[in-house]
Amino acid sequence: MPKDFHSRAMHTRQFRTLIYSVVIVLFSAIIAYIWFGGPQNNMIYYIDEFFPFNPHYWVGIDLSAWSWGGNGAGGGGYGQLINMFYYVFVEFFHNILGFGYGWTQYFLYLFLMSFGGVGMMFFVRELKGYGPQYSLAPLASSILYIASAYSIGIYIEFLQIFWFYVAFPWIMLLLMRAVKDARNRLSLFELGLIGILIYFSLASLQWVWLLTEPVFILLYLLFLAYIYRPKVSLFIIIVSFLLVELILLDSPTLIPALINLGRVESEIGLANPSPTSAPWVWVVANSQAEPYFASIGGLSTGWPLASILLADVLAVLSFALAFVTKDRLLRAQALFFSVIALIFIALISGTQPPFGWLFTYIWWHFAPFRAFQTLGMDFGNYLTFIYSALAPLGLLALLEKVKWKEGGTIALLALLIVWLTLGVPSLTFGSAASVPSHPGARVSVSTVDHQVQLASFFMSNTDGSPGRVLILPAQGPIIRTTSYWANDIMGQYGLSVIAGTYMPSFENSLYFALASQIYFNHTTDIAEELAALGVKYVIVQLNAKPSWWPFTQNATTYLKILNSTPGLSYLFTVGNEVVYRVGASYPLIYASPLPANSTAGSAYDFPSVPPIESGLINYTQLSPTEFEVRVNNATGPFLLVLSTTYGDWQVSGVNAAHIMVYNYSNGWIINRTGTYVMRVYYAPQAQANEIIGMQLLAIAISVAFVGCGFVRRKRLTKGLPNSQVKGKFGEGAPSGFGEGGNQ
Repeated sequence: MPKDFHSRAMHTRQFRTLIYSVVIVLFSAIIAYIWFGGPQNNMIYYIDEFFPFNPHYWVGIDLSAWSWGGNGAGGGGYGQLINMFYYVFVEFFHNILGFGYGWTQYFLYLFLMSFGGVGMMFFVRELKGYGPQYSLAPLASSILYIASAYSIGIYIEFLQIFWFYVAFPWIMLLLMRAVKDARNRLSLFELGLIGILIYFSLASLQWVWLLTEPVFILLYLLFLAYIYRPKVSLFIIIVSFLLVELILLDSPTLIPALINLGRVESEIGLANPSPTSAPWVWVVANSQAEPYFASIGGLSTGWPLASILLADVLAVLSFALAFVTKDRLLRAQALFFSVIALIFIALISGTQPPFGWLFTYIWWHFAPFRAFQTLGMDFGNYLTFIYSALAPLGLLALLEKVKWKEGGTIALLALLIVWLTLGVPSLTFGSAASVPSHPGARVSVSTVDHQVQLASFFMSNTDGSPGRVLILPAQGPIIRTTSYWANDIMGQYGLSVIAGTYMPSFENSLYFALASQIYFNHTTDIAEELAALGVKYVIVQLNAKPSWWPFTQNATTYLKILNSTPGLSYLFTVGNEVVYRVGASYPLIYASPLPANSTAGSAYDFPSVPPIESGLINYTQLSPTEFEVRVNNATGPFLLVLSTTYGDWQVSGVNAAHIMVYNYSNGWIINRTGTYVMRVYYAPQAQANEIIGMQLLAIAISVAFVGCGFVRRKRLTKGLPNSQVKGKFGEGAPSGFGEGGNQ
């Protein structure tokens, strides 16, 4: 064909790509704005689950296996590099550009939705090519995929899952291109991007994805190898590269899993094998009674009938593609994804017939399978991907079958309008039959800003040193007070909050015991008791909801008692928070006399405050997880106390028995006399350092692949016209399957 024809066709495709991308971004902006109910007013995420209000703090947590935030007395950190994209985004939009938290989060969702939508556009285009009849299908698939992110409400609660969700179309696209190119060369650029995308998706890191994502990728690779016939040596390199990347990047899950292999309870969060355990109850509750409509917006029978029926339509159109298309390659892809979709539908059905007996047997007899508890969330994202990609192509192929090619665009637009109007009823431009549970609980931006201002005010109007905060009235974890949303906010600014949310059970007991002592005015030694727990401040929330659990309380009674409690002094009032300072203080590490009953595994049970032996030790903090302790002329046995949540802290340099002190902290019985130096360290940090090193290695390999691939591509295409670049890099019909191209 004439050269100018190819040039015009290429420019047409580029222009269409640009227009579609703009439409995808605009649609994402509309969906995200409706989702928030106005980002200037609300945040849509459950704040206490995770949001980096202070990205610098979270970078430290990711590098450390120990965290002072999240609960009042410290606990396990991450020790893994899984959320750096998240931190950078919040740092850039909030800390550098100065946007509020609501708008920062809005732009994050806008980016993620657009990123996933554009990836879907390119993936569908790769499936079908650039034929004029199918030119609208990539845009339609993108809109379906973006809207599905809104429809499945669980993604609102757990933003981490969203990262995997939006990276998936890009991973599948690049896998297809890498295997296509492996007929002639190794696609270093594409492989490197896949590695980066896998790391990008690790913000959703959990045991479920380790069981599903690698399996899905492996099956798709084998399928692609069958239809594209790559060189065996190059294909082995591709599989090996992906295997190495998955192992290294998923090491935060794999290493604890291997260490705890065979244990009923382990670091991978597997359920106890009990019919009354919460995970099994969740499985039964999440097993869909009518799973065969399981698709976008239809993962719950609580949805309106219109949603379920339209979900059926999307499923039928997706499955029909395999039987009506004349394109052999597209038919093969449709068959593969249809089989996978049916498997996931059966998994979502869980304990329901006809395969419920098999699901139940595997769940009880294969421990890793117990990670699957919320079935719609565990498998639904794959169905939304499959149906979004195939349904528009299926509709156009059906119209082509009945010789109505001209009506394809009209019919596809009509399907999108009907689905968006009826199938996503929570959207404000949808039907009135909205689902009350969507779009999930929103948090007022003003509430968030108030908590951030409170933490900042704290740090600027006290000595600026981090300390723990006891929040009253005492609220159980199921009662969502202001502190429920704000615990992590204050913790990120150096003020770990002791409140009735997400704390170890023994710490919750201490919390309620302290609150009860204060409320019923048993406060003679309360300042020392609080100090031994590391509490520097007490906050009384005047706007807390009336509390009936664990005992009836009101803020006024607390104020009356605290104003006359020895050792506590009124500090200031900020909004609805009244703040008191605890006069007594305890060091983080101290020596205490060895009580007679210390051999039973604990010492100084609450409320027996451990006394301090002054001058016996001094310490230097080397890192958040390591301390150097110098003992000065010990003349007999003593108790070394580290005021953090009891955990896997260890002492080197002496033989010491590890016990619990004061019902929450770490203690060691030290029998050595004289002057010497000990090291107190958090043992999991060594493992965390190995994990971080493995992830850094994987990232470095991926970046190197991208760099080498880019340089090689530039070298090979130097001097070539743009119309020849695509042909140079593996476009065209595969050999061995459907010879002659897409016939």
